[in-house]
Amino acid sequence: MKKTQIIETIRTIGKQKVSYISIILIAFLAVTSFTGIQFASKGLADSGSAYYDRQNFRDLEIVSAVMFSEKDLKKLAAVEGVRDVEGLYRTSGKVIDEDEKIAVSVLSVTERINRVEVIEGVLPQAENEIALERDLMTKLGAQIGDTIRLEDTTKVSLLKNTEFKVVGSCVHPDHLVTPNRFGDYVLVSKEAFDQTLLAGRFPYAELVIEKEEGTNRFGSEYKQRVAAVASALEELSVTCSREALENTWEQIASVKNNVLDTYLRPILVLALQTVKDYSEEEAEKAIDELGWSAEPLSPDLDDADLDAGVFTILENVRIKLPEKDNLVRSLYDQLDGQKDALKAFGINLDGFQLSDEWIRDAQERLNQQDLSRYDQILAAVSLWNEGHSRYLSTVRHLAEKDDEGQNFSGVWLTFDASMNTGYTHMEMSTTGIRAIALRFTLLFIVVAAIVIYATVGKLVDEQKKLVGVTKAFGFRKGEIFAKYLIFGGSATLIGTALGILGGTFLLQYFVGYSYGRSYLSGIPSRTVIVWQILVIVAAGLLLAFAAVLFASVKLLKSTAISLMQGSLPSGRKKQKGSRKSKGSLYPRLIVRNMRTDIKRIVVTIVSIAGCCALILIGFSIYFSLDNTVNVQYGSIIKYDSVAAVEARADEAGVEQVEKALAQYGAGTVRVRSQSGAFRVGAATEPAAFITADLNALPDFLHLRDAETGETLTEDSGVLIPSSYAKAYGLKVGDTCILIDSAGAAHTAPIGGIYEFYLGQTIVLGPKGYQEVFGEEYAVNALLVKQNGNDREELALKLKEVDGYESLARADELKVIYDGYSNLIGIMMVILIGAAGLMSAVILTNLVNICILQKKRELTIMRVNGFTTKEVKNYITREAIATSAAGVLLGTGIGLLQFRTIMPALGRTYTTFIMTPNIAGILIAAAITVLFTFVIYRLALRKVKNLKLSDVA
Repeated sequence: MKKTQIIETIRTIGKQKVSYISIILIAFLAVTSFTGIQFASKGLADSGSAYYDRQNFRDLEIVSAVMFSEKDLKKLAAVEGVRDVEGLYRTSGKVIDEDEKIAVSVLSVTERINRVEVIEGVLPQAENEIALERDLMTKLGAQIGDTIRLEDTTKVSLLKNTEFKVVGSCVHPDHLVTPNRFGDYVLVSKEAFDQTLLAGRFPYAELVIEKEEGTNRFGSEYKQRVAAVASALEELSVTCSREALENTWEQIASVKNNVLDTYLRPILVLALQTVKDYSEEEAEKAIDELGWSAEPLSPDLDDADLDAGVFTILENVRIKLPEKDNLVRSLYDQLDGQKDALKAFGINLDGFQLSDEWIRDAQERLNQQDLSRYDQILAAVSLWNEGHSRYLSTVRHLAEKDDEGQNFSGVWLTFDASMNTGYTHMEMSTTGIRAIALRFTLLFIVVAAIVIYATVGKLVDEQKKLVGVTKAFGFRKGEIFAKYLIFGGSATLIGTALGILGGTFLLQYFVGYSYGRSYLSGIPSRTVIVWQILVIVAAGLLLAFAAVLFASVKLLKSTAISLMQGSLPSGRKKQKGSRKSKGSLYPRLIVRNMRTDIKRIVVTIVSIAGCCALILIGFSIYFSLDNTVNVQYGSIIKYDSVAAVEARADEAGVEQVEKALAQYGAGTVRVRSQSGAFRVGAATEPAAFITADLNALPDFLHLRDAETGETLTEDSGVLIPSSYAKAYGLKVGDTCILIDSAGAAHTAPIGGIYEFYLGQTIVLGPKGYQEVFGEEYAVNALLVKQNGNDREELALKLKEVDGYESLARADELKVIYDGYSNLIGIMMVILIGAAGLMSAVILTNLVNICILQKKRELTIMRVNGFTTKEVKNYITREAIATSAAGVLLGTGIGLLQFRTIMPALGRTYTTFIMTPNIAGILIAAAITVLFTFVIYRLALRKVKNLKLSDVA
């Protein structure tokens, strides 16, 4: 490029400095928005991954009904891709405070995996020591050295003690979100768990896989690696579980033989005494002579009918282990049902009647025995049977492989990090802001390209004669093109460079700070993605090159003579019989101006549309989040609290709590509430199960069919939320797997899909519960409508009621989603502000260009007697037309983008209402029009200063 061309290029930039600066600013805003948010998203993910690495957060968690021995853990550690394995004890409990009972999860301290961060004190070592999570410590007002009461709320207590000394305060990596709203943990030593039932075996195994340092735990590569390791565990689960079932059977058989002698034999002895009028010694001798049986120690695991709870007391006389509370009557009923078999042994029960006296005598005999471990026997039998059933199912699955892709649950239940709420919360944040950034940046890029095209196009139109002269003097097309390329390319490059700096050092910090405060990982460090910077620079230059090429291609093809001649007015032959237009002068002038200056008009419409679209997206997201929360906790979830009933409370205890709440005017409905998981194919999601009379639910939990809106009351199968149905393409009649709190898996038919947006609640009726879990449901909670009562005051009043455990708010998730909405709101403010600034720069530049181009025309109008107002109206009417077109275009683009952004913000258990919000549309249009009006108003102040000398 020659020196004269370089000088001319610099002069052109000087003359067109407003346009030049506008390109810089647009590039700056686009790149700042993209780099700042992209880098912040990666920084947030990196900080979360780094925190998990520091605490050695698990990659997989495995639950086994037959539990893991130390030998099993070593086999797991030997699997390819596994770096470390550690066993974990866990149970549910409640901390009993002076004012309330707080539900907690009780975990054993792990040494290597899922390491907790100690805030104060130490971790527990002795069996009567405990560490509380920091938030729970604050809630209780506890101090190091205090003694607290902790009770195991499961049917079979796994804890040795109920009183513990507080030795430490900590935070657990499971609870990444701060403050923690996902349930409280307390940490105890492994020695605090009673080994009578556990026998040194662990119900949970925590796994860490082999991965490079600094691996992004939220990326697809990490998830694929975790899935590969999980798949490799399937066959190992069969061999380990078979061995565990055989070993556990031996232990259970030994206990069952003890049960036969300790609990069942005395009842049969009493029956013989009653029927035969034997003495106790004679009855004992008679039973021995009949051939009192002992359980076999080697089970046939391939026998699908094998039941650890069945006792062979005599040959062909089998007894099902009864519940402790109904032991005497159950045994009588079973013996009564086997009269013929007993007659073969000389035991005739035909004349035997179950009298109150007999029950009393039998109960006295039982009371002489130690029944404290009977529940443990029942629990061991239940676990063994569940493990055996899943073992057989897994064996069939591996042998046939016919149900690939179908719902399947192996002997072990394997969960990845997505089952952890803290992990999924951060994943939602990182992917959500990245999705917003990408879509907003796309609008910036489109507008930037059109602005560069229009600006260079106007420059080319103004310099046609100059370019013609330049061509006549022998300058080549490449040299002429280089001038305009430098104009557009240098402005883009400068704006890009400034945008990289602004995004890296300003916006990234602001976004990272806003989000980082919500996580234990803290404010993320500054992140720079070098390859993205290089791509941005290359893309910016390519964009500028393409825009300049399209704007000047016609110019470069024209000859020097045609360019120096200038543009000839285009004429139109008047058609015979045509009539003179009777339209107003203004409309005809406006149409003419818009046709002759189409590039400026297009840019104006696009800039207004971009501004309107971005504002509409922001308000639409805000209204969608707000509307979703209001619908969820207004018309769907109508209850205010959940009153938990003590685990060991009977029907009388439930009634006591129910009556106490009614006394204070609160409405209630009985339910069974339990946590678990929902599985479809290979995907597993956390879930909460609510079982109740479906006809009594609508006033508390309105189950509306997701398609028809009709209330669902048919008690068949399970009712799943629409969020799960959409995520996995489920429909009524399909099947899924429900995993209960004990880790047992149950196949469940889908009986209905109800409208639900936030959370993972699966609803069952009494019949559906019976079908899925094989038993009648027991009430353990009440849904409560407070009807004006204050929750804390109501909880204090219920404190002394027998059977009452706690009163928890129903909208706990609302607080979390409100916080998430606030974080998204911050993003909206940033990006809408950038959009407004972009539009202000573009419109100011375009209006100034318009006035400069029409300066002669406007001055003549003023000289010919047009008032300042009339002259301004001449320009303003064009603004009205372009604003209307821009708002319409922007509304369409905004709604389209909104519908692509919202799914990216949600998850399988989080969906948002995406119905176009009229208020959002009107607000966006009003702000855009007002914004445009202000810019035109300020720019048109120059009209009153026009002078006759400007005509020259």
